[in-house]
Amino acid sequence: MPENMEIERRFLLRPVKGKKLIASCCPEAERYRLRQYYLYPSKEGELVRYRQVGTECYKTIKSGQGLVRREKETRVSCEEFKRFRPLHRGREIVKDRYRFSLEGQAYELDCFRGALKGLVILETEFPTVEAARSFTLPELFRPWLVEEVTEDPRFNNASLCMAKQIPSLRGRCRPMELCPWMGTDELITVVLQRLAQRLGEAAERLGKGEDPEALHDFRVALRRLRVWLGECRELWCGEWPRLQREYLTALMAPTGAARDLEVLVATLRKEAEHLSPKERKTLEKITARLAAASTVPAFLRRLSQDPAFANRLRGLGQGDTEEGFCPEATAPAEIVLTRLMHRRIRKVIKLRKALKRGERDRTLHRLRIAFKKLRYLMEESRELADPVRSVRALKMLKEIQDLLGEYHDLTVERPMLRSWCRRACNAGEKKVVRKIRRGMKRRRKELRSAIERRLRDFDRSRRLFEEYFYLEPSVECRKKSQGVS
Repeated sequence: MPENMEIERRFLLRPVKGKKLIASCCPEAERYRLRQYYLYPSKEGELVRYRQVGTECYKTIKSGQGLVRREKETRVSCEEFKRFRPLHRGREIVKDRYRFSLEGQAYELDCFRGALKGLVILETEFPTVEAARSFTLPELFRPWLVEEVTEDPRFNNASLCMAKQIPSLRGRCRPMELCPWMGTDELITVVLQRLAQRLGEAAERLGKGEDPEALHDFRVALRRLRVWLGECRELWCGEWPRLQREYLTALMAPTGAARDLEVLVATLRKEAEHLSPKERKTLEKITARLAAASTVPAFLRRLSQDPAFANRLRGLGQGDTEEGFCPEATAPAEIVLTRLMHRRIRKVIKLRKALKRGERDRTLHRLRIAFKKLRYLMEESRELADPVRSVRALKMLKEIQDLLGEYHDLTVERPMLRSWCRRACNAGEKKVVRKIRRGMKRRRKELRSAIERRLRDFDRSRRLFEEYFYLEPSVECRKKSQGVS
């Protein structure tokens, strides 16, 4: 190969911690930090790149695109690197590079930092064009591979330094499916389609009046839609998400009383285990009256037949409006969702500090909502996450949310039960209710201790959530590093 020719193939990988991947697969790799910038191209289209590697600096003149490019590299003083730095175009690129060999082929793994964090590109060079075209990427890297980007100029370092955000790969997914590196707007549209479909199905079941879980599923679909519209609202250019959330809130409001009574009835039936046979019979009469009072509003039973509701569902399923998504929504879904989840985690951390200062019930309620939003974001996008990591993260979130939810329900139910019983209970029933309310109080105390333990687990496992979309090294990779066939 002539000294000024570079024959190279480049592969976009899913987010992965380079240090962990290399330690598992290629522990002998060299690691070093690169800092580089580009000057504006000459009339001939040549680019000048300055790069700093540790205490050494280099100047490279590049031209061409794709598989074969021309380059001429010379070592320069670091004073020259600093002198031309103010003249660079776009952003300065900082990345960690891991250089290693595998099956006789040399590779370079670049893990970008700063504004390009989450972007991981694997490069490998060849002596001839024929060797490059006949190359097949080892199976070891297949779990992380998104797509080859050799011929995609958007993933060149010179383009990345000018890009406002990391480019996504659009139009690759089948309808109603999620796939790696899709645009965030594409992912949001699919999620809204799925949730709108669930909402419509639950409304249809409500209309039939035979399914006791229909109201619960209807409320869950409403909540998930509201969370996604709220958490992603900045990615739309207009007021569409706010208007949709207002409509969904109006739909949910009439279901609140019925839901509260349903939960209270379930709690009372659970408390029956601690009562005598006579007290249970009394409690059965109370729960029967409460269950009879829990009715779904008539308009909700007719909702599935309402053309206006059907139009709303279609609009939600499209997820796009006349104003459209903002340009930021075209960035890869994994990158944008990681940022949104980090924001939600910071909210949790802030509430944890308030909890340590002694602010109790109100803070626990806000924590419950914050964890619920984080869980809904993660559950609806888990197809893009590492399978093992997502199972662990979602299990922990559900346990925390269940504890916080039960605590909140008991906080609401105790005064609600007392108020209802004052109006509708005789002396014997009031005596049973007082006993149940004392049990509720004890249970709340137990829950506070359990909640604190799980929150400490969350604090210790925070990276599990912050790196939700980062794939772990595969079993095959670990076996390879250990020499196991």
